[in-house]
Formats: sequence, structure tokens, C-alpha cells
Amino acid sequence: MKKVSVIVPCHNLGEDLNRCVKSLLNQTIGKEQLQIILVDDASTDDTPQRIQSWAKKEPEVITPLLLTENLRQGGARNQGLSLAEAPYVGYVDGDDWVEPLMYEHMLEKAESFHTDVVFCRHKQSLSYELWEDVKLPDRESRFLTVDTNEKRKEFIVGNLIGYGVWDKLFSKEFLVKNDLKFPEHIAYEDITFGSLVYLYASRIFILEETLYHYYMNPESTVHKRNVEYHKDFFKANEIKWQEYEKRGAFSKLKDAVEFDYMMTAYVAAMKLFVIRYDEFPYEAFCSLQQTVRQHIPNIMNNPYVAGYMRPMQKMVLELLPTELSREEATQVAAALRQYMEAGQSL
Repeated sequence: MKKVSVIVPCHNLGEDLNRCVKSLLNQTIGKEQLQIILVDDASTDDTPQRIQSWAKKEPEVITPLLLTENLRQGGARNQGLSLAEAPYVGYVDGDDWVEPLMYEHMLEKAESFHTDVVFCRHKQSLSYELWEDVKLPDRESRFLTVDTNEKRKEFIVGNLIGYGVWDKLFSKEFLVKNDLKFPEHIAYEDITFGSLVYLYASRIFILEETLYHYYMNPESTVHKRNVEYHKDFFKANEIKWQEYEKRGAFSKLKDAVEFDYMMTAYVAAMKLFVIRYDEFPYEAFCSLQQTVRQHIPNIMNNPYVAGYMRPMQKMVLELLPTELSREEATQVAAALRQYMEAGQSL
């Protein structure tokens, strides 16, 4: 019986796909409990052929799905979920890899604690590597229950499990019941999806083991500079705002979800402006300011600002109501770039 379905969106991966698939086939959970769904997102290289080759080698484990339309990662994951046979679902990016113990350890916690989500730690890796000691010193794994509005607010603003999807194991029932799907045809789709997880997850296990390798690929979507699709960051946040409205999040969680939106749509966007553009995109910055002010005109009075924002984040937030000239905005960007290049986090 399959216990875990792992969905891997694939687009023009080349040899990187083989590394990813080998790491999944090497899981200590055993092939008999694992389904690997390889979704080709209308690649233009030999990725479809690689997927079909793997499916022929491991027909009991690998489920191929070849899309004729490029849906981006979110759409590929949505399509993959429709083929998932197991009660638990993981998402792995096709140029990343995982530790052999990953799904054995995560599944054990999922089944023992009947979780909606199990979260593990990850490492940013520049080249292929594995390690023996996956446990983090001085960190205790823990089980969380979110069963009141106050707990949910703290869960949201604390951002305890991030927005990524590849470092998690989800209950398929949890995903389907709450209609948790990814935006399609855009990048940065995990911003929307990850935020919606915070609205519904009630049983969460935080596993303090580093089990996932996030490959720092300079050619990957989020690492390229000065490209048009970075504007999808703002689309993803607007879709998130619309989902909050549609799902009634503002009625009971207003301060928390407004704070969450501000942190991703504004503070994180400022970081994107600085590290992904050679020239500060002034017009996009002004448009962003206007949008955020329209959505949350009283954000400076949000009760979570004082306790959950670092000093530099507060300084960036204080710019929100200010009309900056192009020169002033460029100077701010230069100062932020210098601050981050010194090793500080925004």
C-alpha cells in the first residue's frame, strides 16, 4: 500500500532530474510505500523522455504525467495531486534532492500525531551532498495544536513553518477538504498556497531535522535577475488577498492576515526589488505602495508590528505612507542592499 505520494513538477531539468529521482528512490521508507509522480510541465528539452525512461525502469513506483500546456509549478502540482494515491502528499522541486530518511521520519510523525502538516528543516546547497547527522542540536521537535482563534493568529504571524511546500508532508484529506490549490501560470505560487495552509492547519508537527536540500540553482526561477516574471510576486500576493476575502479570513483573523499580507506583499517585495534588480524598479515600487495602502490603510496601528518586526523591517514599513522621489527610493534601495550584503537579514 502506498503511504506517501511525492509530486515533482519538471520543466527543462536535464540531468538534474536524475539526481532528484535517485534521491527519492533511495528513501528508507521503501519503494512499496512510495509513489513518485513526475509531472512534465511542457518541457522543450529531453525531460519528457527522461521521465518516461524512469517510469519504465520503476513502473510500480513512478507515475508519469506529460502536460502539453505549460502551467508553471503551481499548475503542475495541482495536476499531480489528482493522481496521488497515498494518504500523505509531499512536493519536491525537480532540481532539489532529499535525505534518505526524509519520508520515513515525516510519515512516522504524521501517522503518530494524525497531522495535517509535518514540517522539516532544509539546507541551501550549491552541489550534491548528503550527511549522516540530520538532527539539529539544541532544538526539540514538537507537536502543535491550533484550536482557537488566538492560537491561529499567533501561528500566522509567527510564520513557524514558512511558505515553502517542499519541506512539508501534507495529509491529502487536509488538502482536498480545504480546497488548497496553487495559483497557475505564475511564479511565486507558494506564497499564496503557504498562507492558506496557515488558515486551516490544526495539527502540525515541527520536525527539527534537516532533511531537504534546496539547490541554489542560479538559473532557477527565483534566482534570475531583471526578469519579467518577478512581477508574479505581486500577482501571487493579490491572489492571496482575494483568497483571504473569499474564505472569510478577515472576520476572525483580521489583524493577523493583514500583518501576514504586509510582510509578504510589502516587506518581502522590497527585498526582491533590491536583490533581484540591478536598477531599482521605481514605478513598481510606487504601485506597490499604493496597493498596500489601499488594502491596509491603518497597518501602522497593527498590534503585531511592535512584537514581530525587526528594526530594519520597521524602518521599511515606515516608508509605506511616504511619497518618495525616484532618487530617494534609489538611495533607500542602495542602503538596504548594503545592509543585506553585510550579512543582515531583512
